[in-house]
Amino acid sequence: MTAAVWAIAAMADCATAMRPDWDRDQVTGALIAARTNPDWSPGRAVLTLARAIADPDGSPRDLLYAARGPLERSQPASPQAREAIAAAARAAITTHHDSTTDRRTA
Repeated sequence: MTAAVWAIAAMADCATAMRPDWDRDQVTGALIAARTNPDWSPGRAVLTLARAIADPDGSPRDLLYAARGPLERSQPASPQAREAIAAAARAAITTHHDSTTDRRTA
């Protein structure tokens, strides 16, 4: 597992532990979307996620919205983009689950 995939999985675990009302898949998808934005650093993703967690009305969509470029913010993601994000999130979850299962059996 790459460091980036591990970090996304760990951040999603932390966020959903702190906000049990959030869906882990949505958090993972938002983090992956943020990572694909070339103007975003990992630190910016962490800070934006922390702000959303601290906001009583916050949601993973806040991170997804913030990660979009200024010109994209008024347009919803295309169905193809949403499917790509969901597929990447599923892959990250599967990889994370497989690696934690391996550690438990070792």
